[in-house]
Amino acid sequence: MKYFLFILLPLLVSAEAYTDRFVFDMPKFHAQHIKLLVLMNDAHSQQDYYAMGTLCHRGINLRTAGALWHYNLACALTLQDNPEEAIDALEQALNLGFDDLQHLQEDPDLTGLRKRDDYRKLVEKTQRNLTDPARTNSAVRRVMALAPTTAASIEQSSTNSIWSFNTGKFHTFVILAEPEKNNRPLKKTDSDDPIMIYANRDNNCTIPDLTQRPGVLRLTYSKDVVERRLNLGLPNTIFIDGTDGCTVPVAGNSSLGFVNSAYWRCQPRALFNDPEMIGSQMTMLLSNQLFCYPTYRDYTIGQYDLFPANTPYYIAVSGGSGSENIFTEAVIDAFCAMPAETRVYLTRHGKVMTTILALLRKSQHGVETINDYLSGKAHPAAFRAEALDKERLLASASTLSTNEIPPLAVLQFEDLSNLNPALDMPDMIYNESLFTTPLAVARVFRAFPQKRTYRVKILSDDEDAPTHAVLLQGEAAKIRIKADPRERQVWLIEVMHHTPFETAVSQDFSISTIRVDIGFFAGEPTNLSAPAILSIYFPGNERRSYDAQGRLLSIDYRRSTTPYTDPLLSPNRDWKDVFKHDRTGRIIGWQRFRARREPQSFTAYGDLATAYDQQGRAVKARRIQYIKRYHGDQSDDYDSLPTLAQVDDNMEVRYTYESDDDLIGRPEAKITLLQAPPDEVAETLK
Repeated sequence: MKYFLFILLPLLVSAEAYTDRFVFDMPKFHAQHIKLLVLMNDAHSQQDYYAMGTLCHRGINLRTAGALWHYNLACALTLQDNPEEAIDALEQALNLGFDDLQHLQEDPDLTGLRKRDDYRKLVEKTQRNLTDPARTNSAVRRVMALAPTTAASIEQSSTNSIWSFNTGKFHTFVILAEPEKNNRPLKKTDSDDPIMIYANRDNNCTIPDLTQRPGVLRLTYSKDVVERRLNLGLPNTIFIDGTDGCTVPVAGNSSLGFVNSAYWRCQPRALFNDPEMIGSQMTMLLSNQLFCYPTYRDYTIGQYDLFPANTPYYIAVSGGSGSENIFTEAVIDAFCAMPAETRVYLTRHGKVMTTILALLRKSQHGVETINDYLSGKAHPAAFRAEALDKERLLASASTLSTNEIPPLAVLQFEDLSNLNPALDMPDMIYNESLFTTPLAVARVFRAFPQKRTYRVKILSDDEDAPTHAVLLQGEAAKIRIKADPRERQVWLIEVMHHTPFETAVSQDFSISTIRVDIGFFAGEPTNLSAPAILSIYFPGNERRSYDAQGRLLSIDYRRSTTPYTDPLLSPNRDWKDVFKHDRTGRIIGWQRFRARREPQSFTAYGDLATAYDQQGRAVKARRIQYIKRYHGDQSDDYDSLPTLAQVDDNMEVRYTYESDDDLIGRPEAKITLLQAPPDEVAETLK
């Protein structure tokens, strides 16, 4: 069987992590490596073993994970009935550090080698290597776990770091305490023992005060890290304790932001446009890491909330550079205040930061009751320094026992809206999915229908824990949250289209937003989890009109409902669409109005009508596509904002109808036209 190997927790060092390249150069090869793995997996599934072998050779030449690629090449060669070369490839994989003995012995792809003496000798060699403490994959290099320095700091360097394609992160191995202290139980009196790491990722622009926090080690970076700017921005490293293999608790901050850019944004909002990056945030959180960031202009009390989603993966703080420090210190102090036994338990189970998030949210000013916690008061997209009650937080942390750890709420999400891409969003360049992760799901309301329906199942590490689904922000009259009577822990969600609305952030302040947040919790009322969150964002650079029956009447893209809409989520358009319906309420087409141009008629499938029958139905149409167009001399994303251009696809479509009552029709024969593309297309492509 192909060796693919994706592991979240516990995080183990595998042959897949070793590489011929310098460790800090690996991120730029990550995407190529993953793409080759996916293609290899597809070739294996289709039993195209020659293509599989070719892809393995490409992987070997990429020099990212020699043991992985040579092992899969051995599988491909065995399946090609080429045992001699397969043995050579397998031996090379073992020499490069492959040591998954169980997989080697059970892999059905290697069945053709089982009876060979040279195969059995390789298995025996692997068994000897696993029992030899002197090897530990030293065929490539030994990773050393570094201990703290006398300056209460610990370094990330090539000596103690590897790159993992499993997590898409660096894995850095450290030893928190002095060696002579490692073999005895941690006691509450061990206040001077390092218990966590502080990581700064803004080149030391904003640093919390660590002078009175002896249990915290300061992370420093080697020259190789700094030269590649890998010490800046969003976190990219999982820290592993070299003594027990557990992930090390890390609290950090970064005040960087994209401020000198047409696409200005704080770091948390930058995450939302990269599904791979937002997906990796759960890995970081469950690896005992939590980072704090300022929101700058993205979340301004009394003004606007520009976040398209709300997630529990970080702490966003309303304010400018340095405003996040008070929360970074609170996270550090909360962990240090916990009983030693609780810290050890949380660390080993990867629940340090989900627990601190729950405690922090429960202890805010204004969150006094269970009902307060199960509301938007406790779970804003960005936190306010004025709401932080640090004394209450530390009191809760200092008495937290291992029997009181909040459970974890995880989502299984399903969209039941039954959207038809051809008819419900024919002019869209994106679908409605922003991201889907186990602790946070986000959708962008783009399609024509007025209502969306979702099914959410809440899973928990405590199987007996009750679950809760509550509206955190949104217009209650437009949202329905109902427990599914047929299945436990399943909730059915209905959300109608929203326009901007005010949501309270305290007794005195509110903020204008255009996003619905629904929180999902697990646990008893006295011990509720941190939330998993479903967010639905409504683009503000359009103005929609629905009638009383829910029929879409018009979308005016020239009249925004908010002062700013993220152009990466919804590019601006310069037209208004007015929709036509049949007697059942189905959209049968629309007219498009633009300044200084004649109105254009479109079919229900989004084709530009060019010829009609006697009933006024389109019989011929031109296929249309939509392309981002940049204005001015610069086409770089960071120098100009795009608008969406409507361009002719140079293709004719014929429509047929089943009866006189059929007003939608069906597009059939596609005839490519021979004339050159219109000027608009040529200019766009230019």
